[in-house]
Order: sequence, then structure tokens, then C-alpha cells
Amino acid sequence: MAILVIGLVALFALSPSSRAATFNTLLRVLFPHAPQPARVPNTGNLASPSERADKRAFEDEMEELATQSSPSAYREMTQRLRESEPESHREIAIAVLRNALPQVVPILLEALNDRDKGVRAGAARVLGLRGESSAMGNLAAATRDPSARVRRAAITSLGELYAWQVLPRLERLQVIDRDADARQSAVSAIAIIKRRAANEMGVAEDQVIAISVMPADPPRFYVATRSDLYTRRGATWERVSQLPDVPLALATGADEQRLYLSTESAGLYRSSDGGTTWEYLEFGLNTPTHITVITLVVDPQNSQQVYAQLATPAATPGKLDPLGVSASFDEGKTWYGLDNSPMQGLTSQLVVDPELPGYLFGMMNDTPWRYDLRSNMLMPFSN
Repeated sequence: MAILVIGLVALFALSPSSRAATFNTLLRVLFPHAPQPARVPNTGNLASPSERADKRAFEDEMEELATQSSPSAYREMTQRLRESEPESHREIAIAVLRNALPQVVPILLEALNDRDKGVRAGAARVLGLRGESSAMGNLAAATRDPSARVRRAAITSLGELYAWQVLPRLERLQVIDRDADARQSAVSAIAIIKRRAANEMGVAEDQVIAISVMPADPPRFYVATRSDLYTRRGATWERVSQLPDVPLALATGADEQRLYLSTESAGLYRSSDGGTTWEYLEFGLNTPTHITVITLVVDPQNSQQVYAQLATPAATPGKLDPLGVSASFDEGKTWYGLDNSPMQGLTSQLVVDPELPGYLFGMMNDTPWRYDLRSNMLMPFSN
């Protein structure tokens, strides 16, 4: 009782706005087993009646346009994706366009070139959500859009469409895109493609270590599991060979017979017959005996040129020390260390972009870098 009296005296010394909360706390202390008052939910984020009415009216308008199934109606619907529209309106428009009749597809492709970036981004997302595989080429072109929002939408849709044919473009985007979110979208899209490939092959997702697409005609899709190399022919997968070691990376170029494989414990291998057999490559560099090839890339325009991030075991078990990037200009026969290549960490991805000749790009600790191959200088990242 004394505690209650003291608490009440202290309570009335507080400001009125603080008394209610303090009184409830005092009751919980004195009577811990007493029933507690029901909490009133925070309704601050709930839509107001006028907002709900506006949403219903907009849904009705979009559904009415959809029932018309005419090009003019579909064009009017895509205009509801404008950047200036409320996000709730854009979401409704995307949902209705996703379920519209197939006649909407040409209008969506047309909208990819609209003046408004919101319309372009919305159209890119709808095409992916609809599973419009015929739009892969248009979406790949949209990954060059000046708007990062549009590029992100196009990249995401390419992943959802299982667009493995444009995998080289996605691999480049995860390093060279100016927008960090777009780079992450490319990483996610590649992960989806890898997961879909694993499902098609009937293997566990963690068994698929590396994937690569050879830009042949038609393109050839290769997958390296922990033990074997597979290729996709038409809609089926064929086992090509047993790999010489557990892979780390797989790289292909324009030469349909040439593949490169880096492995966990045996270094670098090359195949000259489409992956049927493998030969071990000696680096011949002034480097430690055991070399790990973290990642590698073949110049898509010159299969003679190969670049590799090298590392060697560190003093700490399980760690690697970077040895920089090395290059070969004769299909891996001889190797040269690139002067001034990044040494402060391990580069996880290497990229050569045919649209940006003369540069080698890489990703180190989620930070992209650019290397000028003509001057052998590391440059500020830019594209």
C-alpha cells in the first residue's frame, strides 16, 4: 500500500500526457497477474475511406477498359503506368494488364519505347509476369534504357522468363551497370536461371556450380555441376563429360569448341572439343606452386584472349591471398600478370563488354572496378 501511495504522488507530478502510460506501468508492477487492456491496432498506415473508394473506382475503370480488348483501350491502360500515377494505381494497372487477352502484347512491346519511364518500366514488368518469352529480345534491349527503374524491371523479367540465351548480357550487367540495385537484379536473375536449369536437369540446386552460354547460332547453354558438364540441346539436357575436379568457374567464348574450367584444387583446364575432354593448363608465372583461379572470362570478340583472377592459399587456413589478374592472348598457352590490376582483395567476377572495348571490368567486395587494357591502368569505375 505504501508503494501505491508513493507511486500515486509521483504520478500527479507528471505532465498529463505522461500520466496514462505511467499509470498502466504502475498497475503492471503492482498487479502482474491482472488482465491487461486490449491493444488498439495502429491504423495510421491503413487507407482512408476516400483512398479505398478511389482504389475501387480505379479498379473498375481498368476492368472496363480491359473488357473492350481494343488497341486504344490497351494503350490507355498502359498510360496508367506513368511515373506520375500513384503507386496503388500502377499496381492495379500491372495486375489487370497481366491478365489481359494476348492482343495486349503488341501494345506492351510498343510501350517499352514510351516517353514516360514509368510506362516503360511497367510494360517490362508485365511482359515478365505474363511469361511472354517472345519479348526476350525487346527486354534485353530495355536493359540499355537510360532509366535505372526500367533496366531493373527488364532484368527482373528476363530472369522470370528463364532467358538463358541472354545470360552473357546479365553477367555483364551484374558488374557494369551504373545502378547498384540493377546490378543486384542481375545477380538475382542469374540465380533464378541457375535454379531453373537445376530443376530441368533434375539435380539439387546446390549441385549447379557454374553456368555459361556460348554465343553460337543457336546459343549453347553449359552447366557445370560438382562432378559433370552438361549442355542443353533443344529442350533436353545431355551429359558431356566428367569434370577433372570440383569446378569454381566456367567460361566460354565465340569458339564453339573452346571451354575453360577453373577448379577447387587443380587449377585451370581447357577443352578444345566442346567439353568432351580436358587438358591442364600451366601458368608458367613467377607465382607460388599452388594457384587458385577464382574467376575467368573469355573476350566475346576474340577467343584468343582470356583473363583470370588468381589467388594462392594464405597462412590462415581456408583463406586466399590475391595474386591479381593475369591475361593470356593465345588461348591459355602463356600468361602475363596485368600491371596495376587490383590486389587489395579477391575479384569475384570478371567481365569484357563488347560495347565497351578496351576495358576489363571486375567486382571486388561488391565494388566494381575498371581496368584500361591499353594503358594497363586501373581507372575509376564508369561506363
